[in-house]
Amino acid sequence: MSKIVITGYGVAVPGSMNSIQFEKQLQAGSHGITVIQDDLLTKNKLLSLGFIDTQVYSRKEKAYKRYPNISKAQITTAEEAVQMAGIDFTRKNIGVFIGTSLGGTEGYENSIALSSRGNYKVFPTFACGHTNYHSTASAISNHFNITGITKTVSTGCTAGLEALEDASLYIKAGQIDSAIVGGVDMANTASLIYAFSKIRTLPLGHHIEVSGLPFSKNSKGFVPAEGSATIVIEKEEDAIKRGATIYAEVVDTKSNNDGFGVFGSDLEGNRMYQLCREVVKDRTPDYVNSQALGLHANDIVESLTHERLFQNSIPITSIKSMVGHAFGASGLIQLVASIIGMEKNFIPFTTRTDKKGFEDLQIIDKLEKSETSEVLITSHGYGGNNAATYIRKY
Repeated sequence: MSKIVITGYGVAVPGSMNSIQFEKQLQAGSHGITVIQDDLLTKNKLLSLGFIDTQVYSRKEKAYKRYPNISKAQITTAEEAVQMAGIDFTRKNIGVFIGTSLGGTEGYENSIALSSRGNYKVFPTFACGHTNYHSTASAISNHFNITGITKTVSTGCTAGLEALEDASLYIKAGQIDSAIVGGVDMANTASLIYAFSKIRTLPLGHHIEVSGLPFSKNSKGFVPAEGSATIVIEKEEDAIKRGATIYAEVVDTKSNNDGFGVFGSDLEGNRMYQLCREVVKDRTPDYVNSQALGLHANDIVESLTHERLFQNSIPITSIKSMVGHAFGASGLIQLVASIIGMEKNFIPFTTRTDKKGFEDLQIIDKLEKSETSEVLITSHGYGGNNAATYIRKY
């Protein structure tokens, strides 16, 4: 079986518009999180959110004027990944696989505001495109003139890694030779803030010092964020044949579900542990790039899984304190961070944490210059899906 390798990547997160800026942000440990105080959304209470720079989705092409911002952001990170990969689509049977959890809530909110008031005359003719989850995958196919397999994966916060899982399966089955794999979410709107505030998972009324702190019982909730990441994957022999730079091998990617329904999850992390054990097998990663995001129940699952799988013998880290949690894009953002760390010989670290309640974990909380060659990336979220990816430096 041919190896699947990564030959390009692109990223946009709060604080960075591309992978070059992201590398600097990861090494500096600086966050791109904004504290807002808005009477309409938060009734004058503080709330921390992560926004990407508007330049990421402010495209000049007339053809994209009416595209939703989420699709334009994905095009931008895909351009970076494709340029890095140097891939010739005319000689490739290529697929497009995009993961998103919320699909961009801005389109829904704008449409509902008009339709609920009966404003048919001013209702936009492009509303369908702004409310369709598949718009972003379609936008990528159009932008690069790809007419093959084009899929949207929407499985919650694991969507980006599950898009990678699906794309890998298509390559292994021989249906495609390579794929553009992306994850994107831009949903910092009223409905999201209200929804997560109702279940008390947002740090509403709290300052940044206690907002989105991974591995800390003092964290008052997670920081919702916008974000986009894209990678190009292909068969190893094809990449070698065309002289491409190979950044990492995708050793394995798998997913499962807790089976607790819409409003529940396995707080003991049994399914997450089983999944990671299947992906890791008898290997030992240099560290785990964790999905921990400052929700105590979520971070406990990460801790329990780590303890059972590795007996806390290897380091663990989370970048969510820098960039917030970008839902369906989060897993691929973690993956890109790990690839950059492999290239530049450092481990992306967990900033802004006091490690309270997680003292037994080897949490990397400062910049460590270190050669790394194997990383486990974890992701799980609302709806009970779990996903894990194991990558190896090429």
